[in-house]
Order: sequence, then C-alpha cells, then structure tokens
Amino acid sequence: MPETVTTHSASETQHLAGQVAERVKSAPGKRATIVTLRGDLGAGKTTFTQGFLRALGIADTVTSPTFVLVQRYPLEVAHLKNAYHVDAYRLTSAEDLGALDLTGAAADPANVIVVEWPEVGGALFSPTVDVSFAHGSTPEERTITVTWHA
Repeated sequence: MPETVTTHSASETQHLAGQVAERVKSAPGKRATIVTLRGDLGAGKTTFTQGFLRALGIADTVTSPTFVLVQRYPLEVAHLKNAYHVDAYRLTSAEDLGALDLTGAAADPANVIVVEWPEVGGALFSPTVDVSFAHGSTPEERTITVTWHA
C-alpha cells in the first residue's frame, strides 16, 4: 500500500530516504534491491538518493551521475556489498543500458540499485520500492509517494 508524505525541506526528504534505507537494510531479497525514483527535473530524486546512501554508510558527496550514468559505492552494511546510483535520463531505450552491464548487479541480492528515470529500463528496473516525487506549493515542498513491492 502506498504511503504519501509531504516534506518541507531537503533535510526532511533525506530523513524519509533514511527511513526507506533502514527498511532495505533489514530485508534481504533474492535479487538486488531496486529503488526507482520518478518525478520531474528538480523534484528531489538526487536529494533523496543522498539521504538514502548516507543511511547506508556512504560519507562521499553524492551527485547525480548524469554524464557517467552509473556510480558504484562499496557498502559494509548487513547483507549489502554495493550500492549503484543510476541516472537514466539521457538514455532512450533499454538497449542503451546494455553498455552499463547492470544485469549481473541486478541479480545479486548483495546489491542495492537506486535508479533515477527508471522508465527506460523496462524489466531490468522492476522495483522493490518505487518512490514518486511531485513539486509542492512552495519551492521546498515535495509530495513523495513510497510504494513497496513484494
């Protein structure tokens, strides 16, 4: 069942992301945990990713990998060994993803893959959790819907 939350700042969005990360840490699956992020430009996808990865222990500065397309972060958290941050904004088809070689990463339950603009990925980005963002009534406000899939 989807949960919708309104945040009023980047720090609130990152806090929500930390809560999602805590749940991911406690729930190993049979394949990688896929977190899909949907929303307009500037809606909070990268801000959410920053909070999510920080909660998984990443101290590095996290920026959207718009030009490199994917960034890998080694993890030392419970059953998780790697986090991948994918920005598929510039891709036009699922075939474009072939060069990124994410099929193996997506099959490994020790990985978590956070995907901005997942629409192009088709079945590769079948989400464990889908997060949708919408701009609110003020510049900082966001309406965020989190949907968990079995």
